[in-house]
Amino acid sequence: MTTARAFAADIRIAGVGWWLTGGLGHSQFPLDSSEIMAEQSSREDYFEGGPRLPVTVARHCLARAPGGDRRVLLSGGQTLDQQFSDAVWLYDWEREDRWHPRPRLNVGRRGHACFSDHDGSIYVAGGATAAYPDGSASVEVLRSGARAWRSLAALPTRLLGAVAFHWHGSPTLAGGSNESSVLLKWNDNTWEETDKKLKHAVQNPVVVAVKMSWVC
Repeated sequence: MTTARAFAADIRIAGVGWWLTGGLGHSQFPLDSSEIMAEQSSREDYFEGGPRLPVTVARHCLARAPGGDRRVLLSGGQTLDQQFSDAVWLYDWEREDRWHPRPRLNVGRRGHACFSDHDGSIYVAGGATAAYPDGSASVEVLRSGARAWRSLAALPTRLLGAVAFHWHGSPTLAGGSNESSVLLKWNDNTWEETDKKLKHAVQNPVVVAVKMSWVC
């Protein structure tokens, strides 16, 4: 990488590559830099500098925004000024001009999970907040076209560092707790515990989705 960083956030941008944003640098202060691992590159170092972020931030979350698969929403995180940021920003790779502020979260948070649903809604879940610095159970949604986030039913358990991903067509939460290894599945505006479990409880997991083709 061009810069050493921890607690960064990443997302794949179609036609660009993997976009790695923010995080804590060597000094343990949040960064405002980003970098890209190009999808097609002959360079040996792979990574190149990306757009500057609107703030220095770590422990934030990136999700696809409605309007195209190259629009990205950055939510929350830890900044130089705020331990639990409520700021939300939009970046459009089609225009590549600047970051645009979006409606702020109801609850500032860091280390949360986020995802976009098929209808264009953006969800944030869990994370550390001022009231629950070890992990919260709160959930918020920003519907497509809405001007404010709306609070939803709480998670069945407080989470910090969970990761959201689509599994069998449904948004799923994994990790985020040193005590529970149960996967949570999004179903009809609420999170439900599934019968699937991680082998070990882990707070900050990494999920890699692999598409497999079986030949018999």
